[in-house]
Formats: sequence, C-alpha cells, structure tokens
Amino acid sequence: MLKRLSIKSKIVTIVLFSISMLTCLNLLKLYYDFDKNLSFTKEQLATQVTQTFQLAVQQQLDDLSMAVQTLTVNQEMVKLFAKRKRQALFDLLQDYYDRHLKPEYDIAQFQFHLPPATSFLRLHQPKEFGDDLSAFRHTVVLANQQQKPIVGLEVGRAGPGTRVVFPIAYQGTHVGSVELGVGIHKILKNLHDTFGTQYAIGIKQSVFQEAKRFENLPTDITVGDTIFYEFSAPVVTTLIKQYTSDRDEYTIEDNLHITFPIPLIDFQGQPVGYVLGINNLQHSVDDLHQTLVSSLVSSLGVILVTLSLLFYYIKATFRPLEEAIAVANQIAYGEMNIGIDKLLKDPVEQTPDGVATYQPHRQQDEISGLYSAFRQMVERLQAALREIEHANVGLEKKVRQRTEVLELLNAELEKERAKAEEANQVKSEFVANVSHELRTPLNGILGMTELLLETSLQPEQKQHLQVIYDSGKTLLVLINDLLDVSKIEAGKVELEAIPFDLTKTVNDVMQLLSVKAREKDLPLILQSATEVPKWVIGDGNRLRQILLNLVSNALKFTDRGSVTLQIQLEQLKNQHAHLYFAVKDTGIGIAKEKLGKLFGKFNQVDASTSRKYGGTGLGLFISRQLVELMGGTIGVEAQVNQGCTFWFRLTLPVSQPGLNASRPNLMSLPSITPKVVRVLLVEDNRTNQLVAKIMLNKLGCQISIANHGQEAVEMSASQEYDLILMDLQMPVLDGYAATQQIRQRLPDKQLPIIAMTADTLTDRFERCLEAGMNDFLTKPVTQASLSQMLEKWFPRPEASQESKA
Repeated sequence: MLKRLSIKSKIVTIVLFSISMLTCLNLLKLYYDFDKNLSFTKEQLATQVTQTFQLAVQQQLDDLSMAVQTLTVNQEMVKLFAKRKRQALFDLLQDYYDRHLKPEYDIAQFQFHLPPATSFLRLHQPKEFGDDLSAFRHTVVLANQQQKPIVGLEVGRAGPGTRVVFPIAYQGTHVGSVELGVGIHKILKNLHDTFGTQYAIGIKQSVFQEAKRFENLPTDITVGDTIFYEFSAPVVTTLIKQYTSDRDEYTIEDNLHITFPIPLIDFQGQPVGYVLGINNLQHSVDDLHQTLVSSLVSSLGVILVTLSLLFYYIKATFRPLEEAIAVANQIAYGEMNIGIDKLLKDPVEQTPDGVATYQPHRQQDEISGLYSAFRQMVERLQAALREIEHANVGLEKKVRQRTEVLELLNAELEKERAKAEEANQVKSEFVANVSHELRTPLNGILGMTELLLETSLQPEQKQHLQVIYDSGKTLLVLINDLLDVSKIEAGKVELEAIPFDLTKTVNDVMQLLSVKAREKDLPLILQSATEVPKWVIGDGNRLRQILLNLVSNALKFTDRGSVTLQIQLEQLKNQHAHLYFAVKDTGIGIAKEKLGKLFGKFNQVDASTSRKYGGTGLGLFISRQLVELMGGTIGVEAQVNQGCTFWFRLTLPVSQPGLNASRPNLMSLPSITPKVVRVLLVEDNRTNQLVAKIMLNKLGCQISIANHGQEAVEMSASQEYDLILMDLQMPVLDGYAATQQIRQRLPDKQLPIIAMTADTLTDRFERCLEAGMNDFLTKPVTQASLSQMLEKWFPRPEASQESKA
C-alpha cells in the first residue's frame, strides 16, 4: 500500500506512526515511574523511620549505661546500699535524681534491688518497696545471678521500655543491683514530629501475661497473637480494626495510609512485639498524580507543536522541488527561456573575464540559494580583509588593554592569596578545636577506665576494662597521627634546633618498645657504631617519633626472627654528622610492585594486611614528612616473606654535652611540701571533673571545683590554694583570661597554675606561658601524669635530698 503513495505522503505516514508509538511508550513510562516513585517513597520512609527508631533506642541505652556507670563509682552510695540504709540512700540520691537524671535522661524508673529481685528502694516511688519482682523482671534476676550488666528492652506491666541493670559489689561481695529505665514514648513522639508517623504499640499476648500487665483496657485491640494497647491518634484505631499483616496500604477517609512494622527486640534478642508505623501518603500521591497529569499535558503539547512544525517544513521543503519539477517539465517540452527566466534574473554585474553575477529570483529555491551563498562568501571575504587592516592599526591599543587586564588579574591573585592565608588560619583553628573536642571525652573514658582498673574487680571485669583502656589508647594514637597530618599539611610543624643526647633518645625508644617485643618473644637488637656522636643538634622529639613509628611497624609485622635497629656514621665533615638509620625485620615483607604505596596517606599494602594487623597507614606518611622537613631522605628495601629494611639519612650538627637551648623554660617556683595540697580544679565538663577529683583524692589532695573561669577567679580571691588546674576552653571566661585576672592579683606567681589542654599545637603552649601559667598537662590526663606534676611542683623531702645528692 505504501508503494502507491508519494514520497511526501510516505514521510507523513511514517512520522505519524512513530509519534503515536512514542506517545504510547511515554504514557507507559510515566505510569511505570508513578508506580516506582510511590513504591520508593514507601520503602524509603519505612527504612528511615525504622533506622531512626533503632538508633534512638540504642542511644537511649548508651545514655542509661553511662549514667549507671557514673553512679556505681560513687563509693558512698555503694556503702549505704550495702549497709541497707534506705533513708540515707534516698537522701543521698534524691536531689541527683530530681535535678539531673530525670530532666536530662527522662528517667522513668530508678530502683535498687536485693538479690535475686526484691525491690529495696524506688527513687521514683520511694514509698513502695519490698515487693518481689522475680516473676516478671528477668533483667533484674539475670543481673544479680550473673553479676554482670544487663542492657536492653524489656516489657513491663506498663509496656515496653529500655532498661539498664548493673550489679553492685561492696568490698568484693555482690550486694544487689541498681536499675535505670525509660519508656519509648519520647522516641515515638520524635518520630511523629520528624516524619509525621502515627503509631500503635503491639505486644505479644504471652509477653504481656508474663509481664503481669494491669487489666486489659477497653481500647485494646487483638490482632492474631498481638495486643495493640496504645494508639497515637483516632485514625490509628480505625486502621488497626481492619489491619492484616499481608497488607501495607489502607484508605481511610479518602486518604492513603501505609503501614510498616518496627520490631521490638528484648534484651535477650527475642521479638516481643512491634511498633506499627503509619504514615499518610495522600499528599505524596496527589503530588505524583499532578506530576503525571502535567507530564501528559506537556507531552501532548510537544506532540502538537512537533506535528505543526513538521507539516510546515515538509511543505516548505517540497515546494522548490515541485517548482523545479514543473520547470523541468516545461524545458522537456522545449520552453527553455521560460524555465531560465523563472530561475534567474538578468546579470547585475560582469567581471573583466566575462563571468556574470546573477541576483537570486526566489530565496527558497535551491539554485537561487546556491548563487546567494557565493555572493555572501565574496562579501565576507572582503569584510575579512577590511577587518585585518583595522586590526593592524589597532594592535597597540589591544596590547595596552591586555596589559590592563593582566594588572587586574594580578590584583585578583593577591586577593586570593590573602584568602588562602586566612583559610589556612581557619584550618589551624579547626585542628585546635578537633583536638579539644576529641581529647576531652577521651580524657573521661581513659581516666574512668584507669580508675576502675585500680579497684577490686573480677578477672572477667578487669579483662573487659583492659580491652576498653587499650582501645582508648589506640584511639589516642590515631588522633595524634591525624593531628600530626593536619599540622604537617597546614605548615604548623616547627622543628627545634637544640642539643640533645642521641644515645639517650635511641635507648628510650628501645626501652619503650621492649615490652611489646617481649610479648611476641622477639629479640629487639640495637647495633650502634662506636663513632656515632653522642650529642647532636636537632629535634630529638621528632627523631624519637620517627624511630618509634618504624620500630613499632617492624614489631607489628614480625612473628618470628628478630628486629634490629642499626645506626652508622657515614661521614663527619665540618662538624656535621651524616647519619644512617636502618630498621631491619624478618617479617612478612612486601612485594616490590606495592612499595610505591607505602609512604602515602592512609595507604596499606593491601586490605588483608589492614584487617589482620590494624593501623591507618599514617605512620610512614608522617615519618617521611618529618625526615624531609629535617632535610633527610627515607626509603625501603623489601621482598615477600624476606622481611623489610626501612632506612633514612639525616645530617645533624655535632654538639657538646650540657649545651641545652630548648624553647623557653616553664616558670618555676620554690619547692614547698605541704602535708595536703589544696587544689582548685577549673573544668566545665562534669565527667572530667569526676575523673580528676577521684584521681586527686587518691593522691591525697584536697580539691575544690570551679565550673568556669569566672568562678575560678572568685574562688581564688576568697580562699587560698596551693595549685590551680586550669582548663583552657570554657564558657563565661576561658582559661587564658581567668589566668590573666588571677595574675593581676598575684603578680609574684607564687601560686602555680597548670594548664590542662586537649590541644597539642606548639603555639598554644606558648600562649599558656604568655597568659601567666607555669606548666601544662595534655589531655587525656592519667593518674601517672597527675602524680608526676604534683611531684614536680611539690617534691617530697626525700626526693629533694636525692636530687641534691
């Protein structure tokens, strides 16, 4: 049938068929996208709400665990509970419960139990005690039987809630347990406020019966083996009455609602019910419908416009061809002049060689268009020649304009350089803030763990705490590495150039890592040539850091054989020692094709090595940067299963012993030896207050606490102290300003002020000295560092005599 149609008709037919097919496909795609978007919206909403609920429950349990841990270190509370002094225990904790636990953690239950599960004291209901909870409070029974913390969700008589039960021991004897509990209603309310989620709480009938729940309410709705007993809105009640587990869409009052169960898993990992999340998606459906209608209207509009343009251009395209055919037919019958006259006019110009230029007769004619194109080409060539002449004349003006542009660019570059310097300063401040924010909570974790390790613990408890302490120390090493990288990239690493004992520095490294070597039963060998100078000038601390990184790496990746540190003097020229350091091991080695990765940031040889041996890949990067800052070179030689040799070369000036030119000494005080050191602790973080207080009390100090710098100024003016421990970053008045105000009243510096800083930048230490402080402690603060600081400023008489001798 198409064969009998003209070309124009065939084109129109094919185009119409194609547009019809594309329109149908577009409609199918729009409907598919509508259904896909609705399904995606439902799945995404259910996933977000469920994950948010689970994270909130876990966060609530973590908060309760931290609160209980803080309680159990209170020896006075433990003693009163062990002595069964109910009223005294209530008087001790009532204010803490009312002012801290209840408002900050929304605590619903604060209770002490006698083994196995007898209520001894309810802080939330002090008049009720003595009842046996063992029939339905399995968390309490397990905590007292197993004498370990029980943490998780449990269904009580009033419904599900998060619960933390910790055993309490007094003088090594288990005396009972303490419990903190919070319901899940606040979490569900937050889900409603955040996602607009209504909810119904459903608990298995068997669980409610075992929990000794109060009598069933008239509003209870039973679905299968689940009792739905609490509903956030009337629409939820309506939906539950028609709810089945095999449907997730319900239309109520002309609105589409979707449902999704959020499992409730108790502390034993058993499902006890679920929270049924319900969201009204009618607004989303309406939006999708509107989008679908808009897309259809737009598609139809585009189709109509396309068809109109198509018919217009088909007609315009075929018109000159039809005219050409008509002219050709006339010429075929011998009418030559007629055809030529219709295509061309008389010549308007004739060149010297006889070539005539014709004016086009019809602009849409292809032949006329060809002549017009030649004419336009000649005109453009002439115009181009004229532009070249003008360009030669105005070249000097353009050069001058370009010069002005370059001057403007230079000015802009200067502005950008100033911005870059400002951004670098901001980055330095960010590093300081990160140091403070990370080290402050880490100080509480390590400090409290260290204190707990010193108490009487069961072997399993001590093992668990040791894991926490070791993990915290590992995290501290990671933080130090990350801060070192930040300081290196910010150009904040300032190398010292002072005399130091090279032999002592190397021996310190070997002694420090000898414990790790003994744990792995590996010989740690030092081979130092006799001609190596003892005293050199440089940054001993940074050299120690490089050696610690390299030797520690060698011990980590070596299971058999030995690790050797070699030091050689390659050349002594003009009082400069050219030193060669090499760390050799007999470990797993490295393939040659992977050596190029070693000294990059966060680079490991492969993923399996990282999983087996740990590490971040920062140690070698930092070591390379420090060696290069010292003007040296570093490299490695290795083979698979043949061990590695990491080496570096440094050139250091030789010095004489006793010439120590370190940075300005910290302000010193005359030695005094009071029987009890009176300490003012200035710290805004309550956890760090508690850790420092316990440590100082163990060291025999009398301690007072100021929550910010302004309190410290006022307390130091009204009472005498022997020592002030000053945090730097605090509200109201920071540590620098507080120290300056105290020094205005005590300019003779007889009162030592020790900075406690979580920032390791060198300029912060200098700023502490400029503000009038005498010394500083770097967080996290340990019992040993506090003891050393007290011994430094208040030496014992026998220690002073030994130092003189």
